[in-house]
Amino acid sequence: MPIICASYGGIDYGDDGIAMKASGLLSVTTSTTNVLMGRGMWFLKVLVHETEADTGDELYNIDVMANTKASATSFAILGPGVVLGASAVTGRDFSNSATLPSAVTGAFYNPYNNQCHLRLSVAGTVASGINYEAKAYQMNVHP
Repeated sequence: MPIICASYGGIDYGDDGIAMKASGLLSVTTSTTNVLMGRGMWFLKVLVHETEADTGDELYNIDVMANTKASATSFAILGPGVVLGASAVTGRDFSNSATLPSAVTGAFYNPYNNQCHLRLSVAGTVASGINYEAKAYQMNVHP
């Protein structure tokens, strides 16, 4: 049975992984700064500090995007995104700090040896938005 563990391959990412997004409030659809990430399996950890869900129609979708070419002109979504927002939209209650998950984690495969970034898509009636931070860690599978 394979064991999955954090690894940093040939690039030194440090013990804290790659910072994909620093903590901060966002209320519009936006992308983070591109970071160089190698080909392979990655573990993403998203720390959610707060989400606005006042009107009941807010939706926040966080996708990992990879550059598919040597120049930063074409990006593709890598795997399923992180979906947060009002219970009427998501089916789960993320309206306050008591019901908000403190961390959302998942793995994705990057088939490209180029830059990646996070894209936040925002929908609904949003004033203050979502406050989150994210880090990525490269993984290796050992037999």
